[in-house]
Amino acid sequence: MNGESAAFEAKIMVACRGLLAQVGAARVIVALSGGRDSTVLLHALAKRRADLDVPLTAMHVNHGLQVDSDRWAAQCAVQCAALAVPLHVIKLTSGPPAGASLEAWAREARYGSFARSLVPRDLLLTAHHQDDQAETFLLNALRGAGPAGLRGIALLRPLGRAWLGRPLLSLQSDAIAHYAMRTSLEWHEDPMNAAANLDRSFLRQQVLPLLREHWPAASRTLARSAALQRAAAAREQMLADRILETAPVSSPRALTLTRLTDLTTDLQASVLRRWIARAGFPAPDATHLERILTCVIAARSDRIPRVTWKGVCVRRYAETLFLLRERPLPATAFERVWQPLHPLQLPGGILSAVSTHSEGLRADAVCAGLTVRVRTGGERCRLPGRTHHTTLKHLLQTYRVPPWERGDLPLVYVERELAAVANLFVCADFVAAQEAQVGACVGHHTRRLNKRNECPT
Repeated sequence: MNGESAAFEAKIMVACRGLLAQVGAARVIVALSGGRDSTVLLHALAKRRADLDVPLTAMHVNHGLQVDSDRWAAQCAVQCAALAVPLHVIKLTSGPPAGASLEAWAREARYGSFARSLVPRDLLLTAHHQDDQAETFLLNALRGAGPAGLRGIALLRPLGRAWLGRPLLSLQSDAIAHYAMRTSLEWHEDPMNAAANLDRSFLRQQVLPLLREHWPAASRTLARSAALQRAAAAREQMLADRILETAPVSSPRALTLTRLTDLTTDLQASVLRRWIARAGFPAPDATHLERILTCVIAARSDRIPRVTWKGVCVRRYAETLFLLRERPLPATAFERVWQPLHPLQLPGGILSAVSTHSEGLRADAVCAGLTVRVRTGGERCRLPGRTHHTTLKHLLQTYRVPPWERGDLPLVYVERELAAVANLFVCADFVAAQEAQVGACVGHHTRRLNKRNECPT
């Protein structure tokens, strides 16, 4: 074996074994596109598979975006057969939606397919290298990213129930190309890689070569900058997590403003980004984040501002921020008969009941039959211990129900009279007495279960 090739393979194997040790993987899967870099990764690992101590397989995603897509999948199958490596091919059946970025859609579809196909203790390996890291750093810098964006490609990160690793990140593209030539490998070239109208391709074909003419170590230097930003982003995340863990909140999607007001604007932004990320929602770009800071947090306390992006919105009510998913406007007026023994599906969630003793709705009221409606205006209720009726509008304000939840709040009626409002309160004429005994219909009370925090458009 050529000494340079052996040294190259050994370097990849050391990186792979380090990743394996970190996650305790039981299987290694190479994400095989059929291009040069992934072909090199597969070939090098196949040559040294005995050193892996775990099974080696490959996975190919056929996007169907090119006329040769099926032929590329077939070539991957031939490569794997020659190396005695099992291959799993995933063929996508849908294309990008109208107006979507082809590059972004392909990336999301590919990783989504991988995540659905992997199982716990799988380690998926992609062939991203040092030049890819430099491209990513430049691309995100030109988009105005902060440390979280400038940290670039992670060496190791979770992917669904499994892990995603990049063992070639310390290697330059030239080293990979030299190995491919020395070992006479065959691969195909994806025309998207040379499409100058795509941002990443433009950087790869036009910008980075110019930078390297003047700064030969440009890729290595930019990759080092990405590593420094990754460390800064990790520190920023740790600080934001500590702040969030000490914040008095009622749910992961609610954030009390008093915990933010004493922070600098930059730290407020960090906490907001982390809060949104921990909820599993897409991150806002710089423009939307600035709007949250200036139009929502800084708004007067009597305002109810909101900022929306990618199907998500942040709203403010009183001194609390709410992170919500967008949904259609609340349903128009309706009336549903409800048997409390059975959960009732409503436009805004699920209404269900539990059996209780000496609280909730009176047994005879429940047995009389219940109907459920939403607000139409003018509803009134007398709370237990009070002599006068109060408007529902005032009661919902007292109970600090956010305005966007009031329109689909389930109101429970007994023979045309308002008896209870969701899980908030029971009107005095229908509340169970303290001495009430448990019986067939006794002690049911209404409450919202799995109530989705959503934001009307």
